[in-house]
Amino acid sequence: MDPYKLFHFDIKTLGNYGDTILFEMVRETFNSFSNREAFYFEGSTNLRDAVYPRLVSAINDKYDAVVIGGGGLFLSDTNPNQKSGWQWNCSIELLRAIEKPIIVFAVGNNRFLEQADFSEKFIEHVNLLAEKSIFFGLRNRGSVETIKEYLRPELRHKVVYQPCPTTISSKLCPDLYVPDLAPSRHLGVQALIGKRQLAAGFDKPGIYDETVKGLKALKSKGWDVEVFANARGDLAFHNEAVERGLDVPLKNVYQTRQIFQAMNYFAKLPLTVGMRGHAQMIPFGLGNPILSLFVHNKLRWFLRDIGLEELCIDVRQKNFADEIVDKSEWIYNNFADLRVKLMAKQDEMLQVTMNNLADIHHALGGKSRMAAVAPYSKFERKLAQAVYLAGFDREELVHAQQAAKAKQAAAR
Repeated sequence: MDPYKLFHFDIKTLGNYGDTILFEMVRETFNSFSNREAFYFEGSTNLRDAVYPRLVSAINDKYDAVVIGGGGLFLSDTNPNQKSGWQWNCSIELLRAIEKPIIVFAVGNNRFLEQADFSEKFIEHVNLLAEKSIFFGLRNRGSVETIKEYLRPELRHKVVYQPCPTTISSKLCPDLYVPDLAPSRHLGVQALIGKRQLAAGFDKPGIYDETVKGLKALKSKGWDVEVFANARGDLAFHNEAVERGLDVPLKNVYQTRQIFQAMNYFAKLPLTVGMRGHAQMIPFGLGNPILSLFVHNKLRWFLRDIGLEELCIDVRQKNFADEIVDKSEWIYNNFADLRVKLMAKQDEMLQVTMNNLADIHHALGGKSRMAAVAPYSKFERKLAQAVYLAGFDREELVHAQQAAKAKQAAAR
């Protein structure tokens, strides 16, 4: 039996490394399942672009199923629209018109602290989506429980746990994993107090003061500290740190067309400190410890899922610099044991993922229950990268053309 042909609603971007790599890892997860005999991605489009009837007709005519995700897509103010109330820009009417099975995969509730609740349109849309889906998997158990609250009681059982594939990167890209990484006093930090955190009452100067204070104390103990940027907004923290007298290098991991390259960086980084979800999930997926600076529920939810909630530091408390120092030192002193625990948790996440994919395959009519993954070779990753970049360049050109037409129309 030929693999099921899948259409992917994704996001192709070089502006946020988490988004760059996560959708590619979703594709590899499906493509690699059951010795590559179960699924095959044959088409995709940006989920933030408006869905039109012509696309729905093409999906119904040419594909066996639709995959939406992963990523923190349940968010109302990124790609705001009146069609769905979340990032997927598909109207109720066109969602109803999709005849092929829908798979929601590793999506997260990304609503920020103190952010306005989702709209009635979102509630209507997400209930129809759950109703039509053969699989509705969310990337952390916190998202599972909070999204259930928006669903009719008879639909809530459909929402299940499906970790983001970035959390099993060492299984999908075993050649990138560094099994013999030695413990060292070396960390990378990503931080961002942006408009959403400010709106929630986070004290940007105070948080940056304490973070830098903690990093200075670590440097005084012999730690090698660097700042990394998963997206453009993260660059500001490096400037803030330098202004506060912290002399540290800056590493950009976004805007590279070598989309797997940054995984090498995280694979060799013994400790990653961060405020972004994927600044934590990606290094974990490569087997390395993390320390989360709490600015969003998803950080605590993820640490809870891996049984390490104590590695979450609440930056709303005063004088948390000492906690950064103490927990970094604890991670260094327990590095080997901690890595063993992280890899055991990855094994659990891999098993959850394989079982879910087997359930999806069975729901589509397939019979494979082979809970195994056949990772891409280095050459196959290069091919995947080439396809990704071709799609990215094509979408960028289309968006530029649309913007030019809109500007011309406005001028007239």
